[in-house]
Amino acid sequence: MTTSANFLWATMLATVAAAACAGITSQSGSNGIDADGATLTCADRTAGMASRLQTVMNRADRSCTTDADCSVAGADNGCYHSCSTLAVGVAGAAEIGAELAAMDQESCDEFASAGCTSPIPRCVTPGNTTCFQGSCRFAAELPLDPCPTTYPLTAASCRNVGQMCRVETTCCRCSDAGDCGVEWYCKDPGTPQPNCPVTAPARGTACSFGGDCDYCDGEHLLLLECAVGTWVEREPSKCIQ
Repeated sequence: MTTSANFLWATMLATVAAAACAGITSQSGSNGIDADGATLTCADRTAGMASRLQTVMNRADRSCTTDADCSVAGADNGCYHSCSTLAVGVAGAAEIGAELAAMDQESCDEFASAGCTSPIPRCVTPGNTTCFQGSCRFAAELPLDPCPTTYPLTAASCRNVGQMCRVETTCCRCSDAGDCGVEWYCKDPGTPQPNCPVTAPARGTACSFGGDCDYCDGEHLLLLECAVGTWVEREPSKCIQ
């Protein structure tokens, strides 16, 4: 079983445990009977849906050609709620969506009639998806890009938007350069910046000169812009030359 599959299964089991803590496992289904003839509890029903979804998510198609082929599929319908997500391709999204719809139709009315409820957890946003070596992945799943070894740079590409690193005295950040794609943007803190404060101003504070200022603190590259009298963080707006 893959690491992603293990994570999904663990999350689904946690959902079942949460239902038990909510005090609903002692309720029995009105007409649900398992293979041994025993009446299904709410926990049984939730575990059954979790297992069914785990199976379909394990086999979901994650193939892709471009980033646009990828999307986030979640294990959540009218009577089953989970934080489990998967980066999937077009076919995988359709497969998981069809299974969730089928489960909703087949199980949710009986689930509610049995007096069962499914707590809605607070979930962390899974992040951006990307097509990596023909397979959809979350950006956080990708290996880190090697830091650039030369500066100034000439159109050095990268994958993980937001990743930062330092090369000697230069801070670099993997940034979305618009039409040029995702590239490393680097700044030597020793480079003079006319009109810029010596130290990085706090975002949201007042400014007056109307320009860009870049700062390097450890490995952290902070890109600021004085916009409409206020310091705001920005992404590079021009391609690296």
